[in-house]
Amino acid sequence: MSTILEELHAMLSIQAESRNIRMDINGASIPDRTLIGDCVKLKQILSNVIVNAIKFTPEGGRITLTAEEKAANGKGEILYLFECRDNGIGMTKEFMKTMFQPFSRSVEADKMQISGTGLGLSVIKGLVDLMHGTIDVDSQKGKGSVFRIILPFPEKPDIKEESSAESESQEEPKDSAALLQGKRVLVTEDNELNLEITEQFLEIMGIESSPARDGAEAVDMFSSSPSGTFDAILMDIQMPKMDGYEATKAIRSLPREDAASVPIIAITANAFREDMERALSCGMNDHLSKPVDVKKLQEILIKYCCGRE
Repeated sequence: MSTILEELHAMLSIQAESRNIRMDINGASIPDRTLIGDCVKLKQILSNVIVNAIKFTPEGGRITLTAEEKAANGKGEILYLFECRDNGIGMTKEFMKTMFQPFSRSVEADKMQISGTGLGLSVIKGLVDLMHGTIDVDSQKGKGSVFRIILPFPEKPDIKEESSAESESQEEPKDSAALLQGKRVLVTEDNELNLEITEQFLEIMGIESSPARDGAEAVDMFSSSPSGTFDAILMDIQMPKMDGYEATKAIRSLPREDAASVPIIAITANAFREDMERALSCGMNDHLSKPVDVKKLQEILIKYCCGRE
């Protein structure tokens, strides 16, 4: 853990200094342990939180990230608290109600012309959820914000004490997201912002995505790819040229082995029963409503790509 904190400081200190912001990362109290976990996702969470604080802290401000080891939970995992505190512009109570929703941007961000699509906090929340952690925020407008993230990590066991059977079980992925590593998904979506967040969520899960911006393009991409290229297709419904229903029927009718078996999941703002029934009747396997929830997306992809409920 101390190594990760040192890497974060080296990576982000120049960005903070360029705005005359003092940034401290404190983790001296953490015992020296070897932990089992996804260090890439952890660094992405913490760097996103710090970068977000840098954006919303005026020049001359201060940002402090403190990491602490807490007690173990009921599963024998060690809990780590990461607290990021800044004295920036803060957030209103109204904005905090929707802060983790995709594309959510505060009025202050627009007034200050701070760049961004409003995806940063939703990505942080998605990553924390996938790592089975929690996140809570305290903030006051004009005074700053405090982000508190708690994440669980098992300590690496002593290899000498493991039996061969135990060693084999350790190799099995505890994090269900590991099941999706290396999978490839065709994302059919005509809205650029929706496409961007879906691809970010898939990247979080270790999935490679290929974008199609309408139904006709999706059919062309699937039909021109080698059999077995795609493990699943995420299909928007309302699109130009060819909608999701027509595209699904066209894919299912292709004379190739995987055309009938590739999982096709509808993603649409229409979540009524008749919409779900129509999606299934034209050959889709399942249905997700917008805005896409990262945990539900993960669950449905594990179900159809890995054969696990």
